[in-house]
Amino acid sequence: MQCSLQKQNGHAAILFAMMIPVFFGLFTLGSDGARIMQSKARLGDAMEAASLAVTAHASTDNSADGVNQTIARNYIEYYATDLKEIESVTVSRRDCDTASECVPGEDMKFFQYDVSASVQFDTWFPGNDAIVGFGDNFNVGAAGRARKYQSHAIDVVLAADFSGSMRNNWNGSVRYLGLIDVVNSVADELAHFNQLFDPGVGVNTIGISPYDHYNRVVIGSDKIENPFDATLHCDTTMVKGSHQVNSHSPPTTSKMLRIPGTDNTGNKAADVYDEDRIVLGRVDNLVYSGTNLQYGKTLDQMKAGGVDVSTEYCNRDNTELARFYDIPLTNDFESFKSQLNTFRPDHASGRGYTASFQGFLGGTRLLKRGINSRKLLILLSDGQDTGSYSSIGNGSNTPNTGFKTIATNLTNSHKMCDEIRSYLSTYTAADGSTQQAQVELAVIGFTYNPSDHPALETCVGKDNVFKAENKEEILAQILSLIAEEIGRLK
Repeated sequence: MQCSLQKQNGHAAILFAMMIPVFFGLFTLGSDGARIMQSKARLGDAMEAASLAVTAHASTDNSADGVNQTIARNYIEYYATDLKEIESVTVSRRDCDTASECVPGEDMKFFQYDVSASVQFDTWFPGNDAIVGFGDNFNVGAAGRARKYQSHAIDVVLAADFSGSMRNNWNGSVRYLGLIDVVNSVADELAHFNQLFDPGVGVNTIGISPYDHYNRVVIGSDKIENPFDATLHCDTTMVKGSHQVNSHSPPTTSKMLRIPGTDNTGNKAADVYDEDRIVLGRVDNLVYSGTNLQYGKTLDQMKAGGVDVSTEYCNRDNTELARFYDIPLTNDFESFKSQLNTFRPDHASGRGYTASFQGFLGGTRLLKRGINSRKLLILLSDGQDTGSYSSIGNGSNTPNTGFKTIATNLTNSHKMCDEIRSYLSTYTAADGSTQQAQVELAVIGFTYNPSDHPALETCVGKDNVFKAENKEEILAQILSLIAEEIGRLK
């Protein structure tokens, strides 16, 4: 018996050594196998997120270097950080009339994006002739699909800061020029949505109410009468230049007025002639009683349809070198952009203060005239309201308080934004009927944290205050707010 046991010594060690490749093969199959399943799951998540992002962006550019491919690849790289190579990405778009699920004549119309990808990964344990494995690498594929259902057309008004600080640089460019680029892109996107959607749901429109410590309007386009009527005592400024024309002394009846020319950076340019004699009036949306601001009457005036024709409506101010004015809601996006591209804040130092409430009140005046059931008012600003007060209008109407305090009193004590929502909650539809509207207010701050201005959070709500680090983030946030209103993703 002892002899037999001695003969078997070492057999177990030999059997264990023979089983090592099998055990290691099982280990590698389990490790890399689990990793393959995990990678496929991560890629699937990336495709779902990418399809939603591509659908929200709604671009028709599906080329290899196009925006849709770029969005999809960015999501893949974010979700699959250990990938070796993205082998292929495919993005395709289908309109409602090519999908069997879309029923003509019903409200559930949509456009759909399908996004798919194949990605290669390196294995951890490739294996060899002795040990089983998955080879040097493995490939996984996944796909995602999202639809954007048509909902309602939207009226968008941007209350845009054109105070003096907007002439400063930010991330390598002049702030107001960057903001103009953003607004132009928003107009392009709304035009694009109008092409995608059925006209039966309405037409998206855009308007802008630029502000510093006042608004401006084109004389004759609002409640302001002809500036050449000597009975209207109102100082005005030519749209196309920095020359101030005082209507206390009506100008000559000559049809063509010479205007010292300036380009969009405030530098000298060739003189221009304005045959239509388009004239700007400065607008203060506040109501005064001597040196006392009438907050309640200011909001009552807003709800009455805007500012009356009076010396408080179109007032003298020292920011005569600025060039901006209200552009009412329109779907003529090319005309809108053409006008916007001529805008500039005052380029003289110490001029053009910030008063956000002027933007809110001016924007409300424009938005009320929209004919769509979705209404969006976005305040864009590069800084807090100015602490001091600069007179606009009769110098005796100078309250002993600053613009920031005025904004705080309007929002906190007098619930300005609640009044705006209530005022805009009904609208006159295209057929003349009175309809209910859904109203959203938002604030996007850049170069500062808008949350540091508590009045803004009180006004629009904490969840509707956003901070942007660059103009791309401003655009992305505006488009996100619009996308929430004009359709829903699924």
